[in-house]
Amino acid sequence: MLDLATVRKLGVGVTLAVTLSLAACSGSSAPPVHHSPTGLIAWTSTPPPPTTSTTTTTTTLAPAPLCTKADLRIGPPFIGAATGHIGVSFRLTNIGKTTCRLQGYPVLWGLTQAGKLVPLSAQHGTFFIDAVPGNLSPKAAGYFVIGSSNFCLGEPPGSVGGLYPLHYRKLVIYLPDGASVVTGAKIFDCGPLEVSQVGVQPPIPGQLPAPQPGTVSFLDVRVAYPAHITGGSVLDYVVYLSNRGSRAVALRPCPAYTESLGIPPRTAVRRLYELNCRAVGQIDPHHSIGFEMEIPVPKVSKLVEAKFIWLLDTSYQQAGGGLLNVYP
Repeated sequence: MLDLATVRKLGVGVTLAVTLSLAACSGSSAPPVHHSPTGLIAWTSTPPPPTTSTTTTTTTLAPAPLCTKADLRIGPPFIGAATGHIGVSFRLTNIGKTTCRLQGYPVLWGLTQAGKLVPLSAQHGTFFIDAVPGNLSPKAAGYFVIGSSNFCLGEPPGSVGGLYPLHYRKLVIYLPDGASVVTGAKIFDCGPLEVSQVGVQPPIPGQLPAPQPGTVSFLDVRVAYPAHITGGSVLDYVVYLSNRGSRAVALRPCPAYTESLGIPPRTAVRRLYELNCRAVGQIDPHHSIGFEMEIPVPKVSKLVEAKFIWLLDTSYQQAGGGLLNVYP
């Protein structure tokens, strides 16, 4: 990597690493891109195209074939409790070679003190975070939850509140695919029993999908900038895009970015440009490319601490930056 002292006199370097994700945007008719004498991609004041968008498209995967008994490995129970509720979750790992789908409710049976196996009624849905139907790729894991209460009001079943002691030696849980798991009933103190679907963890509202290797969202960014600058000058800095994956990442079309510099108490510079990447083509696996950047610094009458931010104009809105001193 180049010595930052040789990169347009950056001075004392400050670096910050974040995960970079880039949104697609159409190309523009800006002048050709040139490499600077430092070996970096030279900065240009190319405005972003009007089609730049920060929206995200969500793709719904087609349902895969249902997981079979041979596809799944059932993990040991994990016990949790909250506000009088008992939840026991079981991990389901896809040990097959293809993607399969988890869905449907388990069926519960109880082994009585006399050794008789009897069917048990269970409410669908628990107090805890229930799984939802979903595809399970190889080596990925889903789960299901069995719920009960640790506060009994009486017996027999149907007594006040419906909370009654359980008198079973063991519980036998049959999954929708026919696989079964046996667990000690002493985990569950009181009924009624509750059961979730077998499935995967539900998505968090607003959560973005994980970046995929070979896409611009899989790149890392490192921002190098000086620790101090003089007001009325230009802040020169460098953004390094690194591909840590095993697949090349194409840089077409180029994304937009926002750079901003806040000077207390009420002065700010904010500019939106298109990343100057049209001559780069792609970033090969385990390689990085540096892009020169610049932003004007307002004049100040005394030493102030400014806030510098570099932001990708995408739904992920990954950012780099920090604080730097501005001298008069």
